Amino acid sequence: MINDIAPNARSVFADAIVRNPRNRDHYMHIQPVGVLVEIYVVDELIAQSEQAVWLQETGKTIYPPRIYLPKTDLRQELSVLDKKTHCPLKGDASYYSYYGKEIAWSYDIPFNFARTIKGLVSYWPERVRMEIGV
Repeated sequence: MINDIAPNARSVFADAIVRNPRNRDHYMHIQPVGVLVEIYVVDELIAQSEQAVWLQETGKTIYPPRIYLPKTDLRQELSVLDKKTHCPLKGDASYYSYYGKEIAWSYDIPFNFARTIKGLVSYWPERVRMEIGV
């Protein structure tokens, strides 16, 4: 379960730009959301955080911005899926489900230069409901 491996949450998250040292044109901009973020599956609150961050990645294209929350702000356990993908900027992603439906991912062991995202989890916006600044 994801809560079993959750590191400590950050109390303050600074604005940062992280570049891939092998490709300076591949980078991510990370900044605090600055307000309460809630994640729901249907009407069940599964995560709630005031420490969420926006992550905007630029590489082959400009990717949609994603919100990441500290794993410690999960209110429900997520199951680890047997699925991994690789990002040359962030590292290897692990995926998580809630009642059998894949809804989230994280980089549990990111590249050293991308370590600012360690301990954060993001959610597929089309599979959950996000409320920002509620």
